[in-house]
Amino acid sequence: MNVPLRDVLGNRELALDVVPETLRPGALDAPVHWAHVSELQDPAPYLLGGELILTAGVNLPEQLDRYVRGLRDAGVTALGFGLTPTVHETLPEPLRRACARRGLPLLVVPARTPFLAVNRAVSVAL
Repeated sequence: MNVPLRDVLGNRELALDVVPETLRPGALDAPVHWAHVSELQDPAPYLLGGELILTAGVNLPEQLDRYVRGLRDAGVTALGFGLTPTVHETLPEPLRRACARRGLPLLVVPARTPFLAVNRAVSVAL
């Protein structure tokens, strides 16, 4: 079972914003099998594919291009970046550029939207 990324983005309660330059053709129709929080520098070995990975950037590696490439190669559907006043108040430009280069859809999760709300919304949609 899965839910298209478009449906996750369409959930107005989540108030997610997509970074347009990170969308490749068909990206909004890509399946989301699960939403998962990870602050690992390399979560790829622990993924199954089709995930919406959520991070607050607590432990972002210096090599963001390698991080994003690893997520894409692992079959991640999208990366959700949570704005967190104590960590990142704005989306890091190097992450935006890496996702645009690699064609990994990047979503901005506003500070008022808990990751748990995203997890629950995906779970309910599934």
